[in-house]
Amino acid sequence: MDEETNYLKNCFYGADEEYSNFPAGLVPLGSYLDNCTDIRVILQGECETAGGSWKNTELDLTELDPLKTEVSNQDGQLVWENDYPIVWGYSYFPGGNFRDTSRELQVKISAQCPNNTGQQTSTFELTNMLNVLLKNDNGKLIAET
Repeated sequence: MDEETNYLKNCFYGADEEYSNFPAGLVPLGSYLDNCTDIRVILQGECETAGGSWKNTELDLTELDPLKTEVSNQDGQLVWENDYPIVWGYSYFPGGNFRDTSRELQVKISAQCPNNTGQQTSTFELTNMLNVLLKNDNGKLIAET
């Protein structure tokens, strides 16, 4: 292996180790990652069933890889699929054909964040966000300015 290839290999391995505790995929970055736990990104809404009725559903997107996975509606239930080619999403919305048979869609992040009296669950809506950095403000997730 030549010197340049070896250097790049070591950089990638080092990055994998250094950032292995950070969430991936659709989870926004920010200083809240330093002290908040139980971080979850959830897609929720209503999906049409095969019979034409509407059903409340949600899907945990925390571990979803937006480059390899998309979301579909299977009889009123949001599910992950590895179907290629990927239909690209945008911002914090995953790709997939689920939007055609869904309504009232929201993407939210929730986390356990420390405050002055202990821990509290905080949520932040990502639905209309293009890109955001979040921070913990005494137990509440807010956008960094």
